[in-house]
Amino acid sequence: MSPVSTTNIRIYHNDVYSAPLAVRSSSKGAQSLSEFMNNAVPSLSSSGTIFTPTSLLPGGIAQTVYSNAGPSTASRKVRFSRKSIMVPDGGNIALDFTPPMAFESTCDKTPVIIVLHGALGGSKASYVQAALEPLTRPKAQGGSGLRAVVFNFRGCNGTRLTSPRLYHPRMTDDLRSIILYLRSFLPAVPLYALGTQASRPYWTLQLTPLSAYTGFSMGASLLSCYLAETGESSSISAAFCISNVFDYTGCTAELDSGAFISRRILNPVIGFGHRKIVAANKDAFLALSDEDGLGLSSQQRKKAMSKVLWNPSITMSSFTADFVAPFEGYDSLANFLEETSCKNVLKDVRVPLVCLNAHDDPLMKGSLLPYSEAQANAYVMLAVTPQGGHIGWYTRQNGRMNQWFVKPVCEYFEGLDKLHLSARPSPIMLDPDVSMMRHQADRLSVGFRQVPEAYIRSLDLTTVSQSSIFASPQMMVLHGRLTDLVRLFLSFIFVIIVSHTCCLLDASSWSNLLLFKTF
Repeated sequence: MSPVSTTNIRIYHNDVYSAPLAVRSSSKGAQSLSEFMNNAVPSLSSSGTIFTPTSLLPGGIAQTVYSNAGPSTASRKVRFSRKSIMVPDGGNIALDFTPPMAFESTCDKTPVIIVLHGALGGSKASYVQAALEPLTRPKAQGGSGLRAVVFNFRGCNGTRLTSPRLYHPRMTDDLRSIILYLRSFLPAVPLYALGTQASRPYWTLQLTPLSAYTGFSMGASLLSCYLAETGESSSISAAFCISNVFDYTGCTAELDSGAFISRRILNPVIGFGHRKIVAANKDAFLALSDEDGLGLSSQQRKKAMSKVLWNPSITMSSFTADFVAPFEGYDSLANFLEETSCKNVLKDVRVPLVCLNAHDDPLMKGSLLPYSEAQANAYVMLAVTPQGGHIGWYTRQNGRMNQWFVKPVCEYFEGLDKLHLSARPSPIMLDPDVSMMRHQADRLSVGFRQVPEAYIRSLDLTTVSQSSIFASPQMMVLHGRLTDLVRLFLSFIFVIIVSHTCCLLDASSWSNLLLFKTF
């Protein structure tokens, strides 16, 4: 089945078996995924506008670097209120809610979007802010008028690790625990979702449906794995993924032996960012007995820590091989990467899943995208733009930078909001045990216990470090503004250098040879 071309966007989707699918609406009956997208998301249909990247950021690498190092394109800073939960293995998960006061009333039926960020990300990531600003802006001010909660992965965004586990795409129990927690006080509110990848590693009842989730990059991979694991019993009615890393084996190989910028900049940045998390939380990995169920002795844990903390040329693959894979019980890096690649399980997805990727994504290049898998499953739609990078898609309008992917995301969730989706199965909660932990009835590794506010503040590494340096809130505000200005200046200088370097590297093999000899 050949892909459908919509302007400069190519759509990969199987629309033959559309009868039982779909986006099911209680008021309008069933419609196929392609029908819904054509009606509700014109940006990804034949009537959509062409994505034209800004000339200031030529190529996928420049777009990717700027999305991580540059300032947010949001017109205002999104504010959050934080709550934390403990899960059965002792891990701490921080949830950032926005707008902060929008969750005070239990009578409010406004849908909630659950956002899954990318590796080293969080609610402060520029791409998360860019998406949530219009989504949570009141309808009276031209926004979508929705609510959102950002799922900060373990150790990310200033939260302290309280268990010897980081995050990876197959850790779906954390997402299941969050769904269980939200349903405990939002039993009749539609839940949507959104997901991504990169961040700034160096700068610091009758239930209404869980309508959709959004995931960016690694968060998109985790979301896809969850949808495949749950299949027909998924609590989510629809999902939108951005820059999904479908194939971690191919992604790792590209970072290890691909383009110069990928090998020498992106790969070390991701490795150093994760090492920073381990260094800040090393006690969580070492203060364990040999009977804690990790399968690693104290000597093995110390050896893994030493490899990570003292490796001067750490990369994403070396960090995963030396640390994440052993702590998660995998005997080799190859097995871990194969197990966490969601392209292998896309066939099991049984709710509408829309994925937006760019062909020039340096982490998930066009040759690695799951075209055949998307066309084999009528529940999955893959939209591919020729350019855009990894969570980039920067355009320039009215003298300012904008991220184009925000437009189809807003159209998608606004369209779902108008459909009044039918309810899907929701997890059954057991009564609290002696530790006040509430488990999922059929999966005891899933559960939550609310954490007191004082304990949350003690786990917030960002708050602790700031309060020890600055004596007053005014000094903290001044420091934040100066930091933003410095970041903006350095980002522009760095992107200009990267852009010109990419042009030289792509010119010809002879120019590449001269460039390397020069350095």
